Amino acid sequence: MSAKIKSPVRTLRLKVKPEGYKWLNAAAIEVNRVWNYANEVSYKAARPFAGSGRRLSAFDLDKLTAGAALVFDHIGSETIQRVNAEFAARRTQFKKAKLRWRVSKGARARSVGYRSRPFS
Repeated sequence: MSAKIKSPVRTLRLKVKPEGYKWLNAAAIEVNRVWNYANEVSYKAARPFAGSGRRLSAFDLDKLTAGAALVFDHIGSETIQRVNAEFAARRTQFKKAKLRWRVSKGARARSVGYRSRPFS
């Protein structure tokens, strides 16, 4: 019998410098927009006006978001495809027609209960 060789796992510790905060926040907002678009489109496909519903796969979402990388400044097509794959996996995992929206910042995030500053 042959023994299965395990590959070592390496952990990297990275520190994000303050200069990168602005770029990372902008990229996170764009990723959340892709997630929310996939959520909305897949919900409409699951509960159509007429006919039977359809569960969209990551491949279907990739076809719907083709060319979206031209609109975004901070993320590319690989990131969009990975977000679509993650969304499809989570939707299958939780067996729901619609997942929660992702909120980055702004008035909508504060309406959930987060206040950046106390009342005056």
